[in-house]
Amino acid sequence: MSELLPAILTRQIANAGVVATPQPDVNAWIGSDIHTGRPVMVRRIPSSEAVQNRLTAALDAVHQTVVPFRRWMLVDGSVYTIRDVLKGKNLRQYWMGVGGRADTETLRRWIVPLLDGLAAFHAAGIAHGGLSLDNLIIGDDLRMYIADGGICDPAAPHHNNVYGPGAGPSADIVAATKLVTALLPKSGPFASPVVRARVEGLVLRCETLAALREVLEGLDEIAMDSITKAGGQPSAGDMRSGLPGARVEKGHPQLVCDQPDRCTIVSGSGGELNLLIRNTGEATLLIRVVATQHPWLNVRQIPLPIVIAPNGTGRIPFVVSAARLAPGDYRSQVFLSTNAPGGQAENLASGWYRHTAAVTARIISAGYR
Repeated sequence: MSELLPAILTRQIANAGVVATPQPDVNAWIGSDIHTGRPVMVRRIPSSEAVQNRLTAALDAVHQTVVPFRRWMLVDGSVYTIRDVLKGKNLRQYWMGVGGRADTETLRRWIVPLLDGLAAFHAAGIAHGGLSLDNLIIGDDLRMYIADGGICDPAAPHHNNVYGPGAGPSADIVAATKLVTALLPKSGPFASPVVRARVEGLVLRCETLAALREVLEGLDEIAMDSITKAGGQPSAGDMRSGLPGARVEKGHPQLVCDQPDRCTIVSGSGGELNLLIRNTGEATLLIRVVATQHPWLNVRQIPLPIVIAPNGTGRIPFVVSAARLAPGDYRSQVFLSTNAPGGQAENLASGWYRHTAAVTARIISAGYR
């Protein structure tokens, strides 16, 4: 049986109908505001002091790209939020409808205003908390709008790969970079894996909204520059011969990963660890993308692709954030896109392979001896 709105809300919202949500402890209804006639969405979410503080701050996040959040109420121990409903489709629906195609101009038209909307949340002192294809709306005017900022639970399972309890604005930036890489064009110069690797690497290393805006505004130039540097060749094998001063090589590179140092960090602080990379093969090793499994582990800014000669070594530095980690042993996978075949590598296409390594960190309490 569908749950009904509390009586105090039925006097404010007319014709409320239940809609599905991805969280079992969240209920939602769509109806119309009796006083304004506007279509609105009502959500019931678990209450806590942190939730109430976040929602109060979200009321100040006002921007032309942000779907207006009108008010929240505490009723019988649960929080009810009320926001406007915008005519259009969420980005997931729209993206499937157009076959997953967008050019760089469309991408800029969508994402640059989105960054301004995120800045409004950050100025209010909170993160959006759950940026995804489902709460970005393509309106009837074909512009992108942000919904549910501050209403999303950053600790929800479907947000936990980027966010988490207490996630701040930096998590929004990570979510935005992942969104951009997912929406990158697949035609023209972006059909080349070399171009996509360089652009994805630049996007994923952005640590501020301003840096991501700069990359978006220069997408076409970055793509053409990547083609020039790679000699116009799209494959990983051709990229080897296109490197400055490189010779055409026979054989294949071989990737070996190891964590040389034990990493011990005090809970609430931060530290570093390194992944040692060895190329035991006969050809130059290229690493075009480095990504991590968990938000507590982040790659330090490094130039990509990483180039390691036969029998050579290199290091990939990582930053460990233990600000919200309890004492204990932690493990994270590290994902590498390289031109080295073999082992458990997944053949991605055009000579690129996905490898998985692992690193560990021990978090200790401040009073540990």
